[in-house]
Amino acid sequence: MSYSEDKGKYQKAYDFLYNKLVPSSGRAMNELGEALRLVSKVYYRLNNDGDSYYDCVEYGMVPDFTGNNYPFDKEYKKLGQELDMLLSSSKYDQAVSLILFHIMLSLSSESNIYNPETNKLVPLESVKGRKALADLDINSVFINYCGKNEEWLPESLRKDGVKITKSLSEQTKIELKCDTIRELYKEKKTGYNKHTVKVTLSKDNTILSKKFSKIQNQHKKSIKEAERKRTALQKKRENDKKKLLKNKVKDYNVTKMFYQELKDLKIGKRVDSLKKLVDSKIKKDPIVKMVLITLLEYKEKQVTTKTQKENKIEVIEKLTKGLNEAGESILKSLSYYDPTETFYSYNIKVDKDLDTKLDDLLVSILGSSEAVEALYRGCCRY
Repeated sequence: MSYSEDKGKYQKAYDFLYNKLVPSSGRAMNELGEALRLVSKVYYRLNNDGDSYYDCVEYGMVPDFTGNNYPFDKEYKKLGQELDMLLSSSKYDQAVSLILFHIMLSLSSESNIYNPETNKLVPLESVKGRKALADLDINSVFINYCGKNEEWLPESLRKDGVKITKSLSEQTKIELKCDTIRELYKEKKTGYNKHTVKVTLSKDNTILSKKFSKIQNQHKKSIKEAERKRTALQKKRENDKKKLLKNKVKDYNVTKMFYQELKDLKIGKRVDSLKKLVDSKIKKDPIVKMVLITLLEYKEKQVTTKTQKENKIEVIEKLTKGLNEAGESILKSLSYYDPTETFYSYNIKVDKDLDTKLDDLLVSILGSSEAVEALYRGCCRY
C-alpha cells in the first residue's frame, strides 16, 4: 500500500485531512498539519525529482526534523525524531501513516475515536468505534483501580488505589470498590524490539466540525500575530537603519572636523588641546597618531640650553607642518564619500608618498627605525 499510488494505509484520511489542514500555499493550520505538509513535500520530491529526505534538508526545502524547529519542537520533538528515522530509512509510507495517526488521535476524545474510513468521530463503545480502534492498531484494555482512599490499604497506596489488570467479576469490583477505566495502547516497534505505548485521548468531546473550526480560528490568530510581529520587526529595522545612518553622518562630520583641525593646526597649539586630539576616539591613520604623540612629547619637553630650544622649535615646526599635510590629505579622501548613502565607508589614510615622508620625519627625530617601531607598538597595534 503506497500513498504515491493513492493506496496508502489511511488513504481516505490522508485525502480528507490534507485538504482540511494544508492550504494551497503557506504554513498549515497547526503543527501536525505542518508536519503532514512537510513529509508530503519530501515524498513528492522523491517521486518527481528523485530527491531524498537528506537532499530536501540540504537544499533547504524542509527543516531537519531533528533540529528542534517548528513544527518538530516542544511536544512534537519526539515525533520529528521518529519521522527522521523513518525517512532516513526510506520508509516514506510509514512516515505519512505516523503523522496521520497523530492527527486522527488529536481529533479524537475519551468518548469518540476518529474513523479513518469515514473521516468521522464514532463512539468508542460502538461497533464502528471498535473497528476504528483496530484500523488504528490500538488495543483497548480495561484497568481496575481498587481501594482508592480506603483504610484497608496501606497509606502509601490509598491515594491512587491498587491497579489490577486482570478481569474481575462485578461482585468483586463492588467489594473492592474498584473504578474500571478503559486504557488504550498501541504496539510500537523500535529497531527489532516491540513495546506498547499508552495512548492518551483528549477530554474535548466536541463534534469534528467544531474541532476544525477551532483549528482554523487559531490559525487565523497565529497569522495575525505573525503579521504583527513582522510589522514590528520591519519598523524596528527601519528605525535601526535611520539611527545607524544618523550615527554615520555624525561620525563622518566629527571626523572631518578633526582633520580640518589638523590641517589648520598652528605651532602655538596649547598642550591641553593637543592632548585632546591625541586622546580623541576619532579614527586615525597610525602615522598621524604617532606624529601627534611625538608633537605632544616635544611640546612638554623641558629644555635649558639655546641649542635645545632651537632644536625643539625646529622639530615642532616640522611635526606641525606634517600634520597640516596629513589633515589636508585625509580631508581630500573624505570629500569623495557621501555619508547619507546606505552603504559607504571612508578611508582614514594619508597618501602613500606622505606616509613615507612622515615616517622618515619620525626616524630623523627619534633617531632610528627601531624607535619608530617601538612607538607604533605602544600606540597603534591592537
